[in-house]
Amino acid sequence: MFDVIKKTIYLILTVLILSSPALALSEAGEYSLDKPNFLLKDQLTFGNTQIWGAFNNHFMYTLDNKDNEYEIDALNIGADSNFGKINTRVMFNYNPLSDRPLTQQLFADMYIQDRHIPNHVITIGHQRPPVGRNGGESPYTLDSIMRSQIARNFGTVRKLGASIKGERNIVEYNLGVYSSDTYFQEFFPGLEFVGWVDVKKDTKYGSFNAGYGLDAGKRGESFCVNSFAIGYDYKKFSFDAEYGIADNYNGLSGSLTEAKASGYNASVGYMITPKVQVTAGYDEFTKNDVTKRYMGTGLNYYIKGNALKIQSNYYYSPDNGSHRLLLGIQFLL
Repeated sequence: MFDVIKKTIYLILTVLILSSPALALSEAGEYSLDKPNFLLKDQLTFGNTQIWGAFNNHFMYTLDNKDNEYEIDALNIGADSNFGKINTRVMFNYNPLSDRPLTQQLFADMYIQDRHIPNHVITIGHQRPPVGRNGGESPYTLDSIMRSQIARNFGTVRKLGASIKGERNIVEYNLGVYSSDTYFQEFFPGLEFVGWVDVKKDTKYGSFNAGYGLDAGKRGESFCVNSFAIGYDYKKFSFDAEYGIADNYNGLSGSLTEAKASGYNASVGYMITPKVQVTAGYDEFTKNDVTKRYMGTGLNYYIKGNALKIQSNYYYSPDNGSHRLLLGIQFLL
């Protein structure tokens, strides 16, 4: 119990220090909720290169006080360089709580981007492919502490390859070919294709979107994941839902998982104020006829958009009657 109290005090003090007016923070532009922003962007930009850091962690409490845990979700240092229509990113990931060797997890984003084709970005290197909508999203822009179960199983990994991202009218797409290796464990065990296509439409009744994704390749055995997503935003209200189905998958476990699996999730969000958001959702995942279900609510406080935010989530599982409370903080320097 003392350890839990100590970590909670640490979290509160960190937030108070970072939100203090005495701290010189970058104020250029508005802080966004749908893309990463950085508190010290002006101070840490040198010529055409921006140095940045990211820290995201959470505490998980259970009512029976048996499975409390502390987890570091992101501890990153990066450098983004801009040479006109050529951009580069080097990002290191360090997590002392990870079971993986340092050499496998240290090198995260390592790529070069070309923007010579209008409305397109070609990326070559180690990058995060869009395996599912939630699985391909930046960890810094999530409106819940935990990704969905289909994202945690099917996606949210980085791979070495080349992709092209573009848009034409109401269609956005991200298509790429990669090595099916993850975490630098094997040298090109097979070829993998990952693609995502979104159709978006803005109307006076709100913004609608629908997406489809395919992740298929070979890593010893063949695998295939199909994903479908829809979303709707209107003023302060948002809705998202996603369904995924897999015949084997090559996701976060770091190796091929031979299993029939599927899952879906849906969530709603409402901005009570420009800084405070409430969320609610349902999440279900079935693997080899075993189903795990969660339902929950959340409260987000965006002190400086995604650059500095506090998050809390409550989850209930009807499968075993467990109750979990997660409390997290993120700051991007």
